[in-house]
Amino acid sequence: MRTGPDAIAVRAWEPGDLDRLARAGAELSAETLRARFWTGLPALPPGYLRSIETRWPHRWDAVVAIQHDALVGWAEYGRNTDEGEADVAICLVDAAQGRGLGTVLFQALLERGADAGLSAVHADIEMANRAAEALWQRVTREVETTTTADGDTRRHSLVRPGISARARSAA
Repeated sequence: MRTGPDAIAVRAWEPGDLDRLARAGAELSAETLRARFWTGLPALPPGYLRSIETRWPHRWDAVVAIQHDALVGWAEYGRNTDEGEADVAICLVDAAQGRGLGTVLFQALLERGADAGLSAVHADIEMANRAAEALWQRVTREVETTTTADGDTRRHSLVRPGISARARSAA
């Protein structure tokens, strides 16, 4: 993303990133944790790191943003029971938010998912999370949206994620 001493590298998840993610948890505000994990916990949810460890690379995968050997953001997908579909999520440490990094991560994740055979991705986004809504609209083209019965959440679906990501990055 940037050059020089503050450069941020975006790359595929590697086994050593689990420790980086655990450390990044301390850089997430209560609001960021709530928006990503839908919980009021003051830290990464118990079992989250263990889940990644047991599901990677076949049922879970991610791209990460690394700055000064620290993980500052990640975009992830977890495969559903239908092998060709996955739920996606993005999370950035608070200091990295609002600079376009989420867009870069999401585009890279869509391309990685398409290369891994995903035919559709889904994201549940709270309607109050305007940044996530805007990011989804910026990156995707072929979108199907439904609102949950409680009216607080939208379920976004994107078919052929790699085609959409490549079209946007080429534009």
